[in-house]
Amino acid sequence: MDEGLVVRANETLALLYWIAAVLNIIAAIFFLISPYIWHIMSLLEVMANESIFAEAWGIITPGAIAFALRVIAIAFFAISILDILCAYGAGKGKDWATPFGIAAAIAGLINLPVGTILSIIILASIFWDVVERNA
Repeated sequence: MDEGLVVRANETLALLYWIAAVLNIIAAIFFLISPYIWHIMSLLEVMANESIFAEAWGIITPGAIAFALRVIAIAFFAISILDILCAYGAGKGKDWATPFGIAAAIAGLINLPVGTILSIIILASIFWDVVERNA
């Protein structure tokens, strides 16, 4: 395989990882601020006496939901850090970027719908590159 093609493939993969990192950071920020938005919305529903959550307050509390959303936000931040490391590694042509990249792409599948599509593209790109190297 031509060395120039390998460099361009690595740069493309690095760009895809940077895009995935930005998407995961945006998702994490959304999950961090959503408890506040959700809490305001639920207060408005309670004030209007039409709360769809009124029967579930004994089990599902606003605090539990806020905690769960914060845990999801931390997971997205962790995935974005992995994406940033993979972008750096792919851009520099490091061998360790491939297994970490596969892990990052698999983890990124949970970021529906754009993150899922991007992760599928990343996985296809990685596996296509592996097939071309072995051909």
